[in-house]
Amino acid sequence: MNASLRLQPFMGGLSERRRTLFFISVARACQHICDHLLTPPEADLWAKLLPELRPIVSSRKTRLRLGKTMWEDEGASAQGLYDSWRTRAASQADRALALEWIWWEEQDLVYFSPRGIKVVVGPRAVKTVYFPLPSVSRLPSRMEPASDEGIVEQRRGNPFPREGRFAPAPDHAARRRDRRSRRPSNPRIEDFRIFRRTVDAVRAEFAAASHAGDATPSGLRALLRARSDLEIWETLLEERRQDA
Repeated sequence: MNASLRLQPFMGGLSERRRTLFFISVARACQHICDHLLTPPEADLWAKLLPELRPIVSSRKTRLRLGKTMWEDEGASAQGLYDSWRTRAASQADRALALEWIWWEEQDLVYFSPRGIKVVVGPRAVKTVYFPLPSVSRLPSRMEPASDEGIVEQRRGNPFPREGRFAPAPDHAARRRDRRSRRPSNPRIEDFRIFRRTVDAVRAEFAAASHAGDATPSGLRALLRARSDLEIWETLLEERRQDA
C-alpha cells in the first residue's frame, strides 16, 4: 500500500484534552496546504514563519511541482510542511489562549494570535489556519467541493484555484508600500503592520456578522482586547526572539 500523509493530533490551546486532529482528512489537509502555504500572497507570510517553505514559494516551478505531486501521492510529499505547520499553529493557539484572544463561533473555537493568525478548531479537528487578510482570496462556496472525493478531483486538475483571484491594491496603497520598501527593514514594524491589517479584517468579519445578527459577544470582546492590548509590541518582540 502506498504511503500517504499521516494525520497528527493538534496539541495547541485547549485541544490537548479533546483529541483533536490537525484537519479531519488527508484531502482537507492538502487543500489547506495548497490554499494557504502555497498560494500567494499568503504563502509569502507563512514563508517567514516556516523556513522549509521559503525555497518552495521562492520558485514558482518548485511550488507548482509540489502542488501537483501532493495530489498524486495522497499528501506524502507534503508531510514535512504539514508537521511544521501543525507545530506553528499549536504555538499560535497557545499564545492566543494566554492572551485570552479566543472566542466561540457556534461549535468552533477560534484563536487569534499576536502574529495575526486565525486558528479555527471544530469539535473533531482543526478546520483552518490562516492570515485573515483582505487580499487573501476566498472561493465562492459553490466552487468549494463538499466531499473529499470532490476536492481531490478538483485539485488534481488545478491545485491552486484561489491563485490570481485576489484584487490588486489601489495605486495609492501601492505607492505607500513602494515608499516603505525603500526604508531600512524593521521586522517588528513589519509584524505589527500585518497584525493590524488582520485585526481590521477580522473586525470587518464581525461587522458583517453583527449586521446579520450572527456576531458572538465573546468574539467581539476578544477582538477589542487584541486591538487595544498595550503589550502587543512586547508580545511581538518575544515572538521574534523565539523565532531567532
